[in-house]
Amino acid sequence: MSWKLITPDPNAPHGLSLARVKEHARISHDDEDLAIDGMLFAAIEHVADLTGRRT
Repeated sequence: MSWKLITPDPNAPHGLSLARVKEHARISHDDEDLAIDGMLFAAIEHVADLTGRRT
C-alpha cells in the first residue's frame, strides 16, 4: 500500500471537495453525490466537535 499526500483545495470549503473525495474513493459515477456530500459534511462537523475548532 502506498500513501499519497492530499493538499487542501483552496476553492473548497474546509479544504475538501466532492471531486477530491470521489477521486480518493475511486467513485466515477454521480449517482451518490448527494449522499457523499452529506457524509463529507458530517465528517467535517464531527472532527470540528472533537477538536473544538471551527472554521
